[in-house]
Amino acid sequence: MGNYYPSLSGLIYDLTKPVGHSVDGDLEFYYEEIKEINGQILEAGVGTGRMLIPFLRKGIDIEGIDNSQEMLEICKINLLKYKENTTLLLGDLVETEFEKKYEAILMPTGTICLIEEREKVIKLIKKFKSILTKNGKVIIDLIFPSNFKAGTIHSFDYKIDDNRSIKLTNISKEIDWVNQKTISELVYEDFHKEKLVETQRQQFNLNWFGVDEFKAILKEAGFIDIKVIINYGMKRVLNLKTVTIIAK
Repeated sequence: MGNYYPSLSGLIYDLTKPVGHSVDGDLEFYYEEIKEINGQILEAGVGTGRMLIPFLRKGIDIEGIDNSQEMLEICKINLLKYKENTTLLLGDLVETEFEKKYEAILMPTGTICLIEEREKVIKLIKKFKSILTKNGKVIIDLIFPSNFKAGTIHSFDYKIDDNRSIKLTNISKEIDWVNQKTISELVYEDFHKEKLVETQRQQFNLNWFGVDEFKAILKEAGFIDIKVIINYGMKRVLNLKTVTIIAK
């Protein structure tokens, strides 16, 4: 993936989206989709275990992969905290050689939109098809820049403990309509006893896909049965933010 998560980013992610935190109802939606599956499931882009660990606690046979060592280290800590255990793989999703096939592959919260090269997305979908069982399915969230406004700056302060806080500034730089990409910069400032001790900057680009465009990618990879769900089926949410694709 093109976006890299520095250490402060992982810390803030785990703080703001802890284990069991549901983003717009995604945890409940995904559970309903996989609760009857017998066999192993893979979460692609597992992060800190926000979704993985609640599913493990419900008896789901699920493991995870991520290309960020820092995020996986936090996930391991969370697994110990909740007394759960599973396989965690470190590696690039396209390049990793998997030793098994899965009944389902989950990629929630627009993780696929973090991959900047479209050719790599096409390779990834083909890889998913190759490591699914005959009747296996992928469940992938696509997110859209509904609320993105170039030139806006938002700052958030997070208290870590009595002596430490982190200031996160989100700078929305540009929306590229031709290449379907938003470009932002995240700035993390680490304060100890109100003194700035470290600053980390993260380029944060998000791609989006048209639904027909993404369905064409899936069909090219060999998926036939494709279903589209808007905003996890919650009709009370009027603004389009998330489209979930379920394909077999």
